[in-house]
Amino acid sequence: MRKRYIVVAVIGVCALIATIVALAVTLSRRNGGRDGLVVIIGAGIAGASAAAELKRAGQPFVIVEGRSQVGGRMTNTLFANVSVELGANWIHDYTARGELEELASRIDLNGVPTDFSDSAYYSDGSKVSASVEKTKFTNAWSKAIPLANSDDDQTVLQALSKHAGWKPKTEIDCAVMQYTVDYAFGLSARQVSAFHVDLETEILGDEYDSASEYFVKDNRGYNAVVKDVLERAGVNDTSKTGELLMLNSNVTAVEYNGTGARVKLGNGVVLDARAVISTVSLGVLQSNMIQFKPPLQQKKKNALGKMAMGSYTKIYVQFKQPVLTESDPLILLPTNCDRARNVQNLNKEPFFPGSNAVLVTVMGGEGVKGDELGIALTAVNQVVKQKVTREMVAHYVYKNFDEDPFTQGAYSNRLVGFTSDDFDALTAPQQSLYLAGEMLGGQEEYGSVKAAITSGKATAELLMRNI
Repeated sequence: MRKRYIVVAVIGVCALIATIVALAVTLSRRNGGRDGLVVIIGAGIAGASAAAELKRAGQPFVIVEGRSQVGGRMTNTLFANVSVELGANWIHDYTARGELEELASRIDLNGVPTDFSDSAYYSDGSKVSASVEKTKFTNAWSKAIPLANSDDDQTVLQALSKHAGWKPKTEIDCAVMQYTVDYAFGLSARQVSAFHVDLETEILGDEYDSASEYFVKDNRGYNAVVKDVLERAGVNDTSKTGELLMLNSNVTAVEYNGTGARVKLGNGVVLDARAVISTVSLGVLQSNMIQFKPPLQQKKKNALGKMAMGSYTKIYVQFKQPVLTESDPLILLPTNCDRARNVQNLNKEPFFPGSNAVLVTVMGGEGVKGDELGIALTAVNQVVKQKVTREMVAHYVYKNFDEDPFTQGAYSNRLVGFTSDDFDALTAPQQSLYLAGEMLGGQEEYGSVKAAITSGKATAELLMRNI
């Protein structure tokens, strides 16, 4: 039986490669090779947004995606009999009703508001007061962050110390800072640029507009938004390789000049194109996973060096019996200066009551490597009185984007020294090559689904103006 399975598997792979090769030939003939086709690398929301814009302009395109599915970092899985998000999870500033909100409304994407003020700090399983520490941090934040500017750029921690005389002195101080900085950026205050921190960033745990933070809770997954955008761009079936979408097709090299480009795939297929829009992550660009010929301009490389991918690992744990209940806070924060993490109580309304589930998030550049369940249980044990053990766990799933070769990190951040000139250098085309993605949503917009939509659309518009 085993030999039969191997033979079937080989036949299946050969059939897939044959399909992709045939599709590549068809595309090249139909679109006149370098005179017609635009290749979009990546089938996440940025690539989908670029495709939709090209569709409106009447420009032929094909999307190549290394994974077996579309959506990129908007990905979900079945857990505790419900769909949970492994990547992007919230629609931030939902009440603003921008383009993402309209896309979500178009497909009736289900979700619930998140009351981040329903939070508490814990030490050794007992709740501790952090009101004094939060007040001091809030005052320091309000004083220091507005003073940060491009001429005197420094990290958040340096700015807090220089302009407000604030430094973390206790484990509660560390936890308050982590909940505001690490949780938002996936990097620590020792890394994040104070100049690039949004001045409107809330101090999480204080008075908070819960209606503005929309927690996606839909069995179709957050990536249903991506699928809808792709379908309206003409992709008839987003689950398989077709005329406009090539799945399981990782790009290994892009050769380009002023008149066209050639995209090489890992399976040996070569696509000739009029231009290329790359929406791969910052982590992939920094890893040189794709060989660009000629290489990216030095000013682009310099700009990429002033950015970093945040580390954000999500670990869902379902217990056989309730560990947290409806009466417990939504967000439980361990007080420590070690690893930034928090525990989200999913076993309550309006999330997944009766699931006996928690979501442990590990952030701040520390990452998770190895015993994910052990790390999650350590966090839970810091916020509950009863000791939880592996034997009490019914099921768990996790996603660490640091380990994903197609992302190599969670989302982008701008470090000390990144300027508007760096943004302009990255968004400017290099002959027939264009860069897009969540790292390039705008001068002050990055690291989010909204930024990816903005960048994908704007890059396609720029390409059409140039050709």
